[in-house]
Amino acid sequence: MLGFMQFWRPPSGEREVLMLFKSPKALQASDVYSSANMQGAFRSVTVRRKQTIEICGNQPALFVQGTAISRNNTESNVDMVLSTVHGTSYFAMYVRPMEVPQNAQAEAALHELCTRP
Repeated sequence: MLGFMQFWRPPSGEREVLMLFKSPKALQASDVYSSANMQGAFRSVTVRRKQTIEICGNQPALFVQGTAISRNNTESNVDMVLSTVHGTSYFAMYVRPMEVPQNAQAEAALHELCTRP
């Protein structure tokens, strides 16, 4: 389903991750954020909030926040931004345990999912 992927972890630990994906075809948020598609990493995902936003000036995107339950029953916050430009979808996802404070740089990176002209 996905064409390209990169991920980053902070040097101080392995409990949070920022992932960037590029799909050669247009995706819907439900395609990405469904429990069925997250089964490799999570047992279940609950969407708490969806909001249409603009990133990079005027590029339309969808911001989704949710809670994921891992296979070992730990809860994580999952934030995602999805944008489709010229038939190609890009999305960034930031995952962190519930008790880990939000990383401002990771959260900012979600909103900098800008395509090149």
